[in-house]
Amino acid sequence: ARACGGRGMGSWPSKAAGHSDSTLILWIRSCGGWVHSNIEIREGDKGERAVFIREGVGPIRAGSDLFRIPLNLLLTLERAKRETSLGSQFFKSLNAKSHAQDHTILACWILQERLQGKKSFWHPYISSLPKNPPGLSLLHGALTQDDDAKRRINIDDELRGTLAGKEVKAFAEIIHDDFKSLCSEDEIFKQNINLKDFVWARFMVSSRVFRLDWESMAAVSSSSNEEGATMLTMVPLADMLNHSEDHNCDWRFMKSRLAKTAHFRMTAREGGIGSGVEACDTYGKKPNHIFLAHYGFALPKNRRDMAEIVIHLSQDGVDMKTRNCENKESCLATTTKKENNKFYDNLRKRMMHHKRGI
Repeated sequence: ARACGGRGMGSWPSKAAGHSDSTLILWIRSCGGWVHSNIEIREGDKGERAVFIREGVGPIRAGSDLFRIPLNLLLTLERAKRETSLGSQFFKSLNAKSHAQDHTILACWILQERLQGKKSFWHPYISSLPKNPPGLSLLHGALTQDDDAKRRINIDDELRGTLAGKEVKAFAEIIHDDFKSLCSEDEIFKQNINLKDFVWARFMVSSRVFRLDWESMAAVSSSSNEEGATMLTMVPLADMLNHSEDHNCDWRFMKSRLAKTAHFRMTAREGGIGSGVEACDTYGKKPNHIFLAHYGFALPKNRRDMAEIVIHLSQDGVDMKTRNCENKESCLATTTKKENNKFYDNLRKRMMHHKRGI
């Protein structure tokens, strides 16, 4: 799920076939959650893990729930802040209003629970996370100088000059900076966590996290674009659904004044989901460079894809040398309307020329 092993194009198996998927569902049910009996987790056509409706059973009708995850199984950012001791010395030094390290706090929580192994209450969920999703190799390729990693994927060679390459490098630098800061500020983190583990945990959060409307009492759906009053939250099982432009599921966080009845629910959309069909979510309307860097996949036909085009313009009609200005912007501000029009006419012509050449 969620991104090539996270909330995305295929959650690659964390262990051999039959590892802990049934354990995850049993754990959810034993902790007050509900999972439809027709739901199963299995490998798709390309070998990736996905959530399917079982073969040979009836469809899940539109509006029916696939599963419901109770509040006690939702790992919110606030919960992670309270329970995470790993990296706590670093987080105490941060500005209380800063959101820059929110993903890192959740990543430290994942690593803390993984260190506890089977002693952790969250072990069934942690063990369900993919160990080596394909998208992880992008970050390792951007961070490591290891020759073997470079042979697998060399960001400078394969993504040179692309928005995807820039985004992967920027993301990798943020992760590396956070890792160095954690090591310098927190001795427990330094002794227990290496860069490879931290990159893995950070990618798990980036590719699988949900934003839930946590403050208002109204329900929020996956189609909402509002980001005010939201809480970063890890949701077991829900993060295994892959992305599709034609998604057949919607999620909602159902609020309640009673904590025991508040829950996350995944529901079949109009048309329902037939037998043997994969259940899919949507990760939003994003260009491929964002999908690739943060989720580990790219769509073959993405209507929102982007490209960066740099056009070097001559200043026809405006004598830059005769004006005492530091840059083109300030110079243009002092030109006449006729001169400005001539400059922008030239810009449009150059852009049309480049457009024809694409």
